[in-house]
Amino acid sequence: MILVIGGFAQGKLDYVLGRTGYTQNDVAYDFQSAVNRPIFYGLHNAVARCLRAGGDPEEEIKKVISENRDIIIICDELGCGVVPIEPFERNWRDCVGRICCEIAARAHRVERIICGLPMVLKGSEKWS
Repeated sequence: MILVIGGFAQGKLDYVLGRTGYTQNDVAYDFQSAVNRPIFYGLHNAVARCLRAGGDPEEEIKKVISENRDIIIICDELGCGVVPIEPFERNWRDCVGRICCEIAARAHRVERIICGLPMVLKGSEKWS
């Protein structure tokens, strides 16, 4: 499993597609389709949708990880700004942070993308 994080519009998906040779057709945008596709893009958005629907995104990501061990998960960083006043926004950011910590602990590789450039946080220089 690989985790790719970075700020909004920093080129995360383009970077992953370029490294892997996958196409947009290989990208999942929700927990259900992430089980069957090699790339899960927008984890942070899927968490928000799940929370709004009354679901448990931490359980949902556990299912994805257990059924798709080689998945590449892409998530925006959310915790680098002002703490929101709205309770849902704080809860969402906290939940995404907990999930990313769990994924990073299990992943064999973690990269942060800034301006389309990778910074390896965990793993070797070579993707495997």
